Amino acid sequence: MDRPSLAALIRGGADRTEVNRHQVDRMNLSPVLDDDRGSDLSLTLRACAEGVRA
Repeated sequence: MDRPSLAALIRGGADRTEVNRHQVDRMNLSPVLDDDRGSDLSLTLRACAEGVRA
C-alpha cells in the first residue's frame, strides 16, 4: 500500500469516528470518565493521516 492510500484509509477512519463520536464518547474505556474520547480519537487519527502523508 502506498502512502497516499494509507493516509486516505486513516482519514476515512477519522471521518467515521467524527460522525460517531457521541457513541464513542459514551464508552467507558478506563476508570477515568471523560466525554471527549470520540473527538480525541478523531483528532489523533487525522494527525496520523497527516504524518503518513508528509
